[in-house]
Amino acid sequence: MKKNLHTIIFGSLAYFFIAIGTLPGFFDWSNKIEPWVFNLPFSMFWLISTNVCIIIILFLWYFVDNATGVLDIDIKSHDKENKEE
Repeated sequence: MKKNLHTIIFGSLAYFFIAIGTLPGFFDWSNKIEPWVFNLPFSMFWLISTNVCIIIILFLWYFVDNATGVLDIDIKSHDKENKEE
């Protein structure tokens, strides 16, 4: 299957944000209480912000795939007539 450029870009961005949120080198850097950001310790703010970035990337990926017609989801309605079998 041919990979589209936007699939590679969004996949790489999602992997990057997962890596900076969980890999020991990055998490050790962010695992501190000071400074407080929005009345949260920095480590909690760091994890929440990386998760929000991942969610935004996944939503954008879905909408771009849907707009370009690459999205491979077939939805069929389930009628009552089919249930009576």
